[in-house]
This record gives sequence, structure tokens and C-alpha cells, in this order.
Amino acid sequence: MIMLAGAPAFAADAWQNLADPIFVRAGLRQLPEAAVMTIAQDRTGFLWIGTQGGLARFDGYQLRSFLADANDPKALPDGYTRVIVPDADGGLWIGSSSNGLVHFDAQAETFHTWRPAAAAKRGPRSASVDALAVSDDGRVWIGGDGGLDRFDPQTGSFAPFALVAAGLWTLALVMRFTLPAFQTFP
Repeated sequence: MIMLAGAPAFAADAWQNLADPIFVRAGLRQLPEAAVMTIAQDRTGFLWIGTQGGLARFDGYQLRSFLADANDPKALPDGYTRVIVPDADGGLWIGSSSNGLVHFDAQAETFHTWRPAAAAKRGPRSASVDALAVSDDGRVWIGGDGGLDRFDPQTGSFAPFALVAAGLWTLALVMRFTLPAFQTFP
């Protein structure tokens, strides 16, 4: 009896400084669209939800939506968000369904879009960006319907990788030497 009485008191002391968990049910009406395509958490703890109708940020209490606006060059260009990857500066890299690569600047709360370009000089070759990854050096790897490209945010340059022409060995080398270096955020 003494041991049983002491065990719960010890367990309660160890957890007493932690808050009770809070579960919040977000109704579908709070999201830009009911179909959720991707979810990511940034360095500050915000939960980002990409839908077919826009982007939502959850701060633990409420949702804030970011919707597409074709008339505003600093707005989300396309509501259909396919993939989200946080960057080291607190922003987000976003793959859109039809407008290429998008970056969200968290400080200014604005978006910058690199629209598709066939030669991958000023934008990714893909209109539909399906996969994104950020390597340790800050470069962004972009996979989509036009192939695999690498974007250097420091120089603003894109470099295409011809995986089909080079074969599976190139894909294996790219994966071997870049995937282990991708950043992860706790």
C-alpha cells in the first residue's frame, strides 16, 4: 500500500508543470478548402495546411487563411497547394499546382512566385510542383511534371537535372548525395 500510494504522487509531481493537452477541432469552414493536400510545421511552431483552395496557418488557437489573388503579385498565385517545406529563415517553400515555385516571406507575409520556364533559367520547368526539399546549403530541389530542378535562392538561378536522359544512375547519385543532407526541423 505504501508503494502504491507513493507512485501516483511521484508521477503527478513529474508532470505538474506541463499544461493539460488541448485538442481543437477545426471545422471545414475554417479552412480555405476541405481537401487537405499537405501539412508542415515551421520553426516557430505554426502548423501550415495546404489545401486545394489556399493555405492556412494554425497558431494553436485559430486558423488564418492565405488565398490566391491573381491581381496581387505578392499574394499566393494559385490556391492549389501541393507541397510545403519550411526554410531556415522561417519562411516556406510552396509547390503550386499550376504556377511553379512559391516562397512565403514570414516577416513581410508576402509571396514570391517563380513561374514555369521551359529552359529552367528563370523558373522551374514544372508548372505543377509535386515535391520539394531544402538541402543544407539552402538550395531548393524541385520535382514536378517537367523534371527535377535545383534552385539557388542566393543567386536566383535554376539548374535542370535531366534524369530521364541520364538514366537511373543519375537519380541514384542525386538521392545518395543530397537526400541525407536535407534539413529537418524539430
